[in-house]
Amino acid sequence: TARSGGLAQQVLDGETGFLADSTEEFADRSARLLQDPELARRLGEAGHQHVAEHFLITRFIADELRLLRHLTQEGR
Repeated sequence: TARSGGLAQQVLDGETGFLADSTEEFADRSARLLQDPELARRLGEAGHQHVAEHFLITRFIADELRLLRHLTQEGR
């Protein structure tokens, strides 16, 4: 993934995937993932978890519900 745009906010370089600044770096990192399926699996699982915790609509809805519960309980 390139370091610009929304995906760069979702990918933590080396933790949940790889970011690349050039075509050569992209090719090198892609080859690394193909050569190391365990690394690809770990990054994929970490990426899935990171996005679920920080970017999915269900997370935003849960935040809104917590806020509404907090606001309605404060008036009691």
